[in-house]
Formats: sequence, C-alpha cells, structure tokens
Amino acid sequence: NFISEYHPSRAAVHDDYDQEAPRKQWLNQKPLLQQHVFQFKIGQPSAPLSVGEIILYNDYVHFWYGKWVEGQVVKINSHDGTFDVKVGMSLKKHVKRGVLRKLETAESDLRNGEKVLILDYFDEDYKKMVWSPGVVVERFADGKYNTQLFADFGPETAVERKALMPYFEKREDVDVDPSQIMSAMEFRIAFEGAISLFVDLGKVAITFYDNVGNGCIFTAFWHNGSMIAT
Repeated sequence: NFISEYHPSRAAVHDDYDQEAPRKQWLNQKPLLQQHVFQFKIGQPSAPLSVGEIILYNDYVHFWYGKWVEGQVVKINSHDGTFDVKVGMSLKKHVKRGVLRKLETAESDLRNGEKVLILDYFDEDYKKMVWSPGVVVERFADGKYNTQLFADFGPETAVERKALMPYFEKREDVDVDPSQIMSAMEFRIAFEGAISLFVDLGKVAITFYDNVGNGCIFTAFWHNGSMIAT
C-alpha cells in the first residue's frame, strides 16, 4: 500500500542479494538462436582541442560507473590524432579524443531524463573533483535539478545547474554538412551489406519503404531470423 512521505531506513543495492543461483542458471542456458544488432550512425565531428586547454578526462570508461576528472592538454600528437593530457600529477599519453570532453561554458537548460555528468566527490589521488554519470529526474522552480547517480542508483539529490554538465558533448558552432546525411538509398545499401555478412541475400525477403515522412523503414525476413531498421 502507498504510504505518503515514506522514507526507507536503508536503500538496497545489488550486493544485498545472493546472485549465485541465477548466475549458474544463466550460464547453463543454451540459446537456440543468435541475434545480431547493427547500428548505423554518422556522428558529428568532435570540436578541436588546443594545447593548454582545460578539459575533462574519462579516467574510467563505463556507462554506469564512469569517472571524469579535470585535466589539461599538453601535447597534440598529429601523426595519430591523440593527445597527451596532464591529470593531477599524472601524464596520460596518446589519449584518444573519445575519452576527452570540452568543458561546458554555457549553462543550457537540461531535460527530464537527460543523461548528465554530476559533480560528485573529491579524488584523493588526482586531487581533483570527479564528475560521475547520472540522470536528471526533474527541474525545480528555483532552478535546481533533482538528479540521480547511475552508480547503484543512489538517492535523488538536488543540485545547482553549475554542478551538472550534459553527458554528450554538444558543438553549437558547427552545422551538419548535408553531405553527411545518409540518404534512404545509402541506408539500404548499408542495411543489405550488414545482412549479407551472415546470410545469403537470395534467401532474404527485404521490403523497403521510403515514403514514411522524412524517414524510411526496412524489413528483412529469412528462415531463422528477421531485422527491422528505421
């Protein structure tokens, strides 16, 4: 039954449950079919970084338990497009652009449900504050945001906007080049190419709908599988 204003004495986490039995059951499963998932996407080019620029470095790459700390670009390795980054007293060499993030300068509004980085705690090793991934639950009338960290889905916490940053780096200074937009025909070629990696196209019934608003739909069916793409 619903109890208004109820506050539990403790929050349960994964380690509170014995997972050995379900783990054994899962490992003993013998799947009869195999599913292939392909994702086609043309990404927006990353904004350039400069030597001396203060950035965020993803020290621990993980969807739920990621760890971003402040660092500084000290060298650009033009031969492979990587960066040398100083984080605290440590020098990280040949860091890929994908684990670096420009600091946000404009405090844009955040949407409910948006994935964000939340200023979380002080790291004793780096002597820097750590930004951790989480989600916006709601925005309050006073401008603060009710947020929740992904790590163990901790309690919801109200924080100032300056303690939040969109998880995905936005680049407002670049318009999408029309040549980078995948046409329906290009999408079909990529779709059929993906299917051909594991099944003979002659044995696949493919239907192509290119009159669905501004998009398109592809369906493919064969004797032991199917695929739908939009």
